[in-house]
Amino acid sequence: MKIAVTGAGGFIGRRLVMHLREQAHEVRIIARHELSEPDFSGIECVIHCAGIAHRSGSNAADPAEMDAVNHRLVLALAEQARMAGVKRFIFVSTINVVAGHPSPLTTDLSYRPLSDYGHAKALAEQGLLKMQELEIGIARPALVYGADAPGNLRLLLKLCDSAVPLPFGCANNQRSFVSCNNVVRALEFMALAGQSQIDRRIFHLADPVLLSTKQLVTRLRQTMGKANRMVPVPRPLMKAGLTLLGKKAMYEQLFEDLIIDGSDLKAAGFIYHDGQPDMTAMADAYINKKAG
Repeated sequence: MKIAVTGAGGFIGRRLVMHLREQAHEVRIIARHELSEPDFSGIECVIHCAGIAHRSGSNAADPAEMDAVNHRLVLALAEQARMAGVKRFIFVSTINVVAGHPSPLTTDLSYRPLSDYGHAKALAEQGLLKMQELEIGIARPALVYGADAPGNLRLLLKLCDSAVPLPFGCANNQRSFVSCNNVVRALEFMALAGQSQIDRRIFHLADPVLLSTKQLVTRLRQTMGKANRMVPVPRPLMKAGLTLLGKKAMYEQLFEDLIIDGSDLKAAGFIYHDGQPDMTAMADAYINKKAG
């Protein structure tokens, strides 16, 4: 299949291009400077991975820039794809668009984003689903892990690499994650599946196995060859302390549940693979980079 990929230099996009080429697809990379006038001639499917990543605090993107890139540019690209005769457009969105709801997060929930990032992605989804003459598939991944994973997982790896006992002994929450391998395989599945399986549908991408923060830290420290010392700090105490420090969101990410229902994709025929190889690769990549 002839597939165009945007965001090929990013965490997911880089792995996606590698996977698609390994599966003998003809891949055309649409570089950042080509996004305003992409060459979609002869392309059967566009997988749009490019965008401004979610950042918080002083590193947060300007809301206007977030809207321009994660909303308006998405719709412009889809329209250009339609005009070029592309059959299908797959948008890599975010679970943040419904994260304001309590768990479990299902695909039939109304939009309830928790950030400018999620708001822009939600607007892009709504605009795409109104388009005609172009098959639309939307993927909402859970937090993605794998070699060179960015953001919060990189920070967690740094914590796991330390010799300091970590305060996660009582972090028996349940959270959904998804391996990068499963994400790229799911995107390929969405590109190849029949129209009735994909068109106008939203899929949540989440490994079937839930992990607590305690379990995740245990796995990572074991892989890194570190002693798994954890202090059982009561959750109310952690919540109070982190809230006083202005880190309420950090408490929620580390101690509260976030369960994502990924059953729709399985019902469509997708089979999730074991994520442990990506978990190991993530820890190994961190260690290798640290070693220089």
